[in-house]
Amino acid sequence: MSTTDLAQTPAASPPPGVTSDLLHPHTKNTLPGVVAAIAGMFIAAIFLTIRIYTKIFLARRFGLDDAALLLSKALSVVVQVLIVYYKMQKIDGAHVWDLSVPDFKTIIRVTAICAIAYIWTTALAKVSILMLYLRLSPDKWFIISIYTTMAFVTSFTTATSLALVFACIPLERVWDPTVTDGHCINRGKVYLSMAGMNAGTDIIMLILPMPLLHRLNLAFRQKLGIMLTFGVGTLTMITSLVRLALMIPLLKDVDVSWAIVTPGTWVCIEANLIIVCACLPTMRLFLRHFCPRLIGENGGANAVNTPTFRQPQSGPPVLSCMDRFTQRKYGIGRAGEIMQTDSLIGRDRQSQAHEAKRIQRVSIDSIHSSTGAMNKYSSAREQNMTTREEFRVGDDTEAISHSLTAPVERIQEERPIQVNTGHSIPDGMGQRDP
Repeated sequence: MSTTDLAQTPAASPPPGVTSDLLHPHTKNTLPGVVAAIAGMFIAAIFLTIRIYTKIFLARRFGLDDAALLLSKALSVVVQVLIVYYKMQKIDGAHVWDLSVPDFKTIIRVTAICAIAYIWTTALAKVSILMLYLRLSPDKWFIISIYTTMAFVTSFTTATSLALVFACIPLERVWDPTVTDGHCINRGKVYLSMAGMNAGTDIIMLILPMPLLHRLNLAFRQKLGIMLTFGVGTLTMITSLVRLALMIPLLKDVDVSWAIVTPGTWVCIEANLIIVCACLPTMRLFLRHFCPRLIGENGGANAVNTPTFRQPQSGPPVLSCMDRFTQRKYGIGRAGEIMQTDSLIGRDRQSQAHEAKRIQRVSIDSIHSSTGAMNKYSSAREQNMTTREEFRVGDDTEAISHSLTAPVERIQEERPIQVNTGHSIPDGMGQRDP
């Protein structure tokens, strides 16, 4: 059959009493999906821009979690641009019998591309959030849980991508419905498992940090704000569950191009919402810098109120073991740096080095001062002893002895010099010779 004939042939036979209309097909209302995609991309871009600006210019630390989120955003844009384009072309949202064979091939190809790009969009965003979770606590169970979840997300996403790419034998049948030879797996069940996996991992990621956040030594208002920030992830869980419910009828629906419109809209919502959620923890540092009163801080040098965990009644303190997970090796901050991770971890290292050198100079100067005082004391004592020997023989020995010991007694009445080691210099050190 020629290409011209295929362009005039419906992709499927219409139901009884229905006539195919390839020129003016009846389409489902696609406007909500277009609006959701365009508005969502714009909002997510704003949040991502704020995050990148904060990490580069305020925290001065651009990490792997930021790179993963940027790649996630790029893939989400690819997905939504394709969805919006074909919705506006009235290909997506039309009945399959109102589409020509080439148009239906396009729908199949675009659906496969969007599915693969979408699952990696959510996977990379979740990996970025899990990297943030690694900074919350050094607890072994927590670290193992994070890495286990991260491994599950990446492995499941890789397996699903391969299943969609090699769904049929021969491979041409994946995107060409005119090929009838060979066989295919049930791709509807693959899409269903994707939705279920997203919902399940959303629930896990919501539950994981809550015990740690509960242990924070913060005012109730601040603690509630932090929990709400992490709790916004429930919105992505809700969208995953809604999309899962909408995907179930697709397993038996042959009118794919019509039925996929509503799930596609929720795909756009979820792809943008998960990026916004990944950017929310960075917003606190951004707001503290530009409008601190909005988050209940005065913006001064002492405005940073670092949250710490309540210490357990027994066992080693939580904070003392945080140095084992250094930022240089693992990208993990100190325990308790929940919402201020970016500001504390990203603090200017040059300033830290300058402060360390200043403290070192002060310590050395204190030691030199103490050494000088001790030398003066020794010299004064030797001079007094020599003078005592010279005047030992005489008529008024008691008067001479009193005149020699008076300076030392007067020195002893002065306050002892304190050094930065916390010990006092013996009485009489550091005074001028009489």
